[in-house]
Amino acid sequence: MGAADTAFLAGLDPQLALELMVAGRPAWQVLAGAAREGALTGDLLAYEAPYGVGYFVAAWA
Repeated sequence: MGAADTAFLAGLDPQLALELMVAGRPAWQVLAGAAREGALTGDLLAYEAPYGVGYFVAAWA
C-alpha cells in the first residue's frame, strides 16, 4: 500500500488469501483496477501489529 503498487494488488491470489484468512482482497483488487491508470505515489503513514494483527494507514496521491 505504501508503494501504490496496483499491479501487485491486482494480482493477489484468492486461494492464498483464503488460506491466510486475509480479509479485504476483493476490495483491494477493485481499488487497484480503479487506480491503475493514475501515476500514484504511496505513503505509509502508520503500521502497528498489536497482538499479531496488522493495521496500517496509507495515502495515495
